[in-house]
Amino acid sequence: MKTVGNGKSALKKYYPDIQLTLQGRADGVFHEKGIHEIKSTRRKLADWDQEGETIHWAQAYCYAHMLAVEKGLEKVEVILTYANVVLDDRKDFTRTLEAKWLEVYVDQLIDQYRVWMDFQNDWHEKRTASLKDMPFPYGDYRTGQRKLAASVYSAIRDEFIMMAEAPTGVGKTVSTLFPALKAMGEEKTDKIFYLTAKTVARTVAEESVKHMRLVGAQVKSVTLTAKEKICFTSEKKCNPEDCTYAKGHFDRINQCLMDALSTEDHMDRINVEKYAAKHHVCPGEFALDVASFSDVIVCDYNYVFDPLAKLQRFFVEVTEDYVFLVDEAHNLPHRGREMFSAAICRDDVLTLRKAFPKKTEPYKALGKLNRQMLAIQKGLKESDLEFETHRDVNGPILSTLSKAFGHLCYVFVRHGKF
Repeated sequence: MKTVGNGKSALKKYYPDIQLTLQGRADGVFHEKGIHEIKSTRRKLADWDQEGETIHWAQAYCYAHMLAVEKGLEKVEVILTYANVVLDDRKDFTRTLEAKWLEVYVDQLIDQYRVWMDFQNDWHEKRTASLKDMPFPYGDYRTGQRKLAASVYSAIRDEFIMMAEAPTGVGKTVSTLFPALKAMGEEKTDKIFYLTAKTVARTVAEESVKHMRLVGAQVKSVTLTAKEKICFTSEKKCNPEDCTYAKGHFDRINQCLMDALSTEDHMDRINVEKYAAKHHVCPGEFALDVASFSDVIVCDYNYVFDPLAKLQRFFVEVTEDYVFLVDEAHNLPHRGREMFSAAICRDDVLTLRKAFPKKTEPYKALGKLNRQMLAIQKGLKESDLEFETHRDVNGPILSTLSKAFGHLCYVFVRHGKF
């Protein structure tokens, strides 16, 4: 079925009683009376007997309701399409819904969301009031601490980047977290990211926030742990077919979140695993959801700087003001090079190639990749350093690698590996 209309279409509805705007961009609006929502997948659609995911229908219903209000429609046709990006296959599901039913459905969603709005607003008031009155947690300042804290506060207030160097023992962690929280109490920031490369530094940050709670600060904080480290399953497959914690996760996560946030002020690895096990949800996704409601997020550099691992929910469409406290920033250039660099080894290419019969597409594509890498290797002299820069390498290598990846995906999909 071809979608006729203006492609991506912005839709919006305002709820004045709670000052909430529901908005989004539908993939398609056809004949001004229907919604087309498209989801890409690598799942084999021919073997899929479901009528679409509940969460995807929910998104489409919201678009349909907003369209019905905007156009004054009594009925809206909704098409949910799944498109396999590897096999060039698609599956369409169509439902025609009454505008009144859509209104009730979306209003129920808004009522559920209102609970979280009220929770956040109440906590925001308590947090702000407590931080305004919070004293320095250790009584007297050490030598240099007051100057460092004042400089950090000025940097946040005036919105500029600050680099500080101080000797061991000054108390740099509390001297940066304390002014950042005071600035939060004055509405100068919404969330604080404390970034570090070492586990011991995360522990120091946790202790600093704990001591500020002891002098009256009401602050929600979370320490993020790598997903693979806190996964409850041995195979670590993040899909509903292979993981019972992923299956039905969204049906249980709200109750889990409310339980944890109403009981705990800090969520470390132990607490994350405890509540995730109690409510049978994915611990990795649960920790990220907790972060959305936290004032202080203690985490590794990669959650902010790594283009693949960074927290998309915070950095795709930024709607809040953030403060980033980077511990031991001299480690960041080295970590940054790792984050923004990719590596491929000829031995791995050859090993993978042996797994495929000759004359198959993957075998041929991997063979071409091997030949390109070998040509580069032969071009190096024995006197060359361990590495060398070649400006004209990326284009051919990346093109061949992309084609090889496409052939491998096709094979994996055919054999049910995706």
